[in-house]
Amino acid sequence: MSILAHKWPTFRRSLGKKNVAAVNDFFNRLDHPFWKFHYTLTSDPSPKEMALIGESRVAEILANVIFPFWLAEDVRHGESVLRRIDVWPEYAKLRSHLSNRLLETAATRLFGNDARSAQFLKTVAHQQGLLQIYEDFCLQDNSDCAQCPFPEQMQKWK
Repeated sequence: MSILAHKWPTFRRSLGKKNVAAVNDFFNRLDHPFWKFHYTLTSDPSPKEMALIGESRVAEILANVIFPFWLAEDVRHGESVLRRIDVWPEYAKLRSHLSNRLLETAATRLFGNDARSAQFLKTVAHQQGLLQIYEDFCLQDNSDCAQCPFPEQMQKWK
């Protein structure tokens, strides 16, 4: 955090570009002589350099902080709806690097053993959608899918 605070003006400039590559570049350039070789204060040094903020963390920061910030900035500055939608293609391309039990549970409940379920774990946008479905439906249904209202809801949306 202290390195980010120190580099705040550079970080703000990268955000102003509204470009994933600029933000990735900013995070890739963060450097600290101690932390690029240590996991913790007491760990032995790593033989290889490590990123201060790894790819998976940068993807999560982009998805959960920076893209919403860009959308809010557009709204605040009176950008048209068309301009705000321009952010979506970049968000939709953002690859996920991690999975978790909630995502895997949601994918299993929605897709079963269908091999196509893996494609819904590849992007952050799909993962966020699965997590929203899990929160809205799976956490509200104690019947273990037997009385879940989601399939009925999907029929109404068609």
